[in-house]
Amino acid sequence: MKYALAIVGVVLLVVGIAGAVVSYSNVTAAALNAAAVCINNPISAECFSATAAINSAWTTVILFALLGVLLTSYMGTQAQAVGQGRLYAGVLGRADRLVLLVLGGLVQLLAAPSGGVVWGYGPVLFQPLEWFLVLFAVLGHGTAIQRAVGIWRGFSAPR
Repeated sequence: MKYALAIVGVVLLVVGIAGAVVSYSNVTAAALNAAAVCINNPISAECFSATAAINSAWTTVILFALLGVLLTSYMGTQAQAVGQGRLYAGVLGRADRLVLLVLGGLVQLLAAPSGGVVWGYGPVLFQPLEWFLVLFAVLGHGTAIQRAVGIWRGFSAPR
């Protein structure tokens, strides 16, 4: 539990610093709103999942994979909300997620149909499909960050 409180403290510090940098920047009101939403909401969700998943590697993987997928979609619609059109860019789009999910299911079926095979070392011993969830977590968050940067770059400097 002590680590969960440390994570919350660090995340809140990052949110505060990011908010201060954005508010003192010379940006438009729409850009300021987009930055606030693209920074605060995802970080709040990550903070919640980190504190909830502190006890189990498996729970952590599930929560971060789910959040990666949700944040990817959220950032795509956030671009539309600030007038930049729906954003589909990124390394883990909707079609990519479906292909990976089917591929993960096939690997699980072929390598460990009964669920007894695990790969990894120490506390990160996962079945094949669980490793695909790790991939979802990493690529989903990467795509969400990529889309957030794209939204930010979509704003022109004020005149």
